[in-house]
Amino acid sequence: MSTTTQTTEDSTRAATSPTEFHHELTDWHAAGAQEQPAGWVALLRDELRQNAAQAVSYWPGRLGRSIRARYFGRRLQALGAGSDFAVGIEIVAPERIRIGAQALFMRHCFLCAAHGGRITIGRSISVATNVVINAGAEGVISIGDGVAIGNNSVLRSSAHRVSDPSRPFKVQGHVPGTIVIEDDVWIAANCVLLPGTHIERGCIVGSGSVVGGVVKAYSIVAGNPARVVGRRGG
Repeated sequence: MSTTTQTTEDSTRAATSPTEFHHELTDWHAAGAQEQPAGWVALLRDELRQNAAQAVSYWPGRLGRSIRARYFGRRLQALGAGSDFAVGIEIVAPERIRIGAQALFMRHCFLCAAHGGRITIGRSISVATNVVINAGAEGVISIGDGVAIGNNSVLRSSAHRVSDPSRPFKVQGHVPGTIVIEDDVWIAANCVLLPGTHIERGCIVGSGSVVGGVVKAYSIVAGNPARVVGRRGG
């Protein structure tokens, strides 16, 4: 078979029609619907559990903080003493998440370790408003002691698989990855940490940075992609 013929066949195979693409995506949605709890009893139980979690999450004031500490203390894999959760926090798959002592989570943070993920967070960490820490789909996120994460930052340790252009990316699953943040790291506001990120001890990540790969100890990085712009104490 000639190279030209082989290339033509490959192109034809990859060029899925819009109709076929739509049908495959529809089948994927239908399969997801079939995975929902069977029967009204299971559905009601699941809804009540979600409603209880929402009530706990949005209970205001000092009483709300106390209730959240007790609630998550029973549901997380581990929770250190003195940790504090502000209004609006959402935690998915808490049984796969460990949080150390004196951790502070401000309003509307989202933590997810669903579908085989794992999150480990050290002591004396502060997480600002609207931060996403997502290790879903078999990802791993490890955060050390004394770390600060600024508003609206996103940590995502897995990525969509997109290797087959003939199929919708949503049906191809995920590529699991890891994010490691060592002790004494300051991540400023609006940062994105990609799969494979490893930020060594003592680093500072400037606002709006997109980080991937290894950041050496005590570096100051900024930009998209993040680059070294200085060193602490230098």
